[in-house]
Amino acid sequence: MPGDIHVITERISPARLERLVRESFDTIDQQILMIGNEMNRAGKLRNPDDRERRASAYERVLYLTDLTIQAHSRRGLRRELPRWRDLAALGKEGTART
Repeated sequence: MPGDIHVITERISPARLERLVRESFDTIDQQILMIGNEMNRAGKLRNPDDRERRASAYERVLYLTDLTIQAHSRRGLRRELPRWRDLAALGKEGTART
């Protein structure tokens, strides 16, 4: 039915994710929102049983941030996004320890 919400349960390969990012989300605003959404998802997964899902969410944050850094040549983005990426890496590292 039109308007139904469908949940994607399949795993998206890195190549497919990269293609989706490059083709569908070509504005920096949309790319930042995608990264933020994944960070939000990771932040909500606090139960010990969610460790694997949380680590996957942080992996997507790192991957999307790397793609965004590569895709844009603006000096400010290329300076600030690696800082954001470092924070996500710390979150993923914390996931491995819990």
